[in-house]
Order: sequence, then structure tokens, then C-alpha cells
Amino acid sequence: MKAQPITLSETARLELEHWIETASPDEQVRARCILLAAAGARNNAISEIVNLSQQAVGKWRKRYADMGLEGIKEPRRGRLPKFGADTIEQVVSLRFARECASRPGESWSIRKLARTSGMSFRTVQKIIKAAAAAET
Repeated sequence: MKAQPITLSETARLELEHWIETASPDEQVRARCILLAAAGARNNAISEIVNLSQQAVGKWRKRYADMGLEGIKEPRRGRLPKFGADTIEQVVSLRFARECASRPGESWSIRKLARTSGMSFRTVQKIIKAAAAAET
């Protein structure tokens, strides 16, 4: 099978060069593969330089050709967040509101926020702690 030809825009080239300095070790290797492929190197030469199999080099080359930079990024690990940014924003804004709507003169406690939002006490506590840390 013929290797995917790689052409890089100046922006993509700069991004990949930045990855070589700052990204995870796996992404650094992938960036080097793509930069070498764009320079015209063959898969067997690239595999020797970056210490990957020719099949792995071909895989990353094809993924870059099909999906661009997103194709060679680290996949997200772990469970997806249960609550979206909108829900978190709502909890934070309620917490820092002056008064509770149901009882004027009373502020929102973390337990009350948890009941209102449907989140656990610990989840609300973590959100509020992170929001307070971000403000300082």
C-alpha cells in the first residue's frame, strides 16, 4: 500500500514543532513522524529514526492525512464529565449570589445547592472550591 502523502500548512508545521517541545512523549513521536513524512521521508526511514514499527508510522501518517492534528492527539482517557459546563456555571453563580430565592436573607449553602442542582454534596463542594481558587 502506498504511503499517504503529507503536506503541511505553515500553521500545522509550527504546531507540530511546538508539540516536539511541549507535548506528551507519545505525541512528540507522532509529531516527528508527520514532520519527517512532510519532508518526504519514507515510512521505513521514519520508523528507524523515531523507533516505531513501519505499521505504526503508516497508521499515524494515515490518521494525520484523514483528520489532521486531531487524528494524532492523545485520546481522552477516563470517564466523561457527568455535568456540563452550563450546570457547573449555574451552581457557581447561585453560590455567589447574595440570597437564596426561596428564603430571602439566607445564603446558599453547599448542601442546599446540591439538593437544588441534583448533584452530590462532594461534587458541589469540589466545584465551589475550584471556582474560589480560580478567583484568587
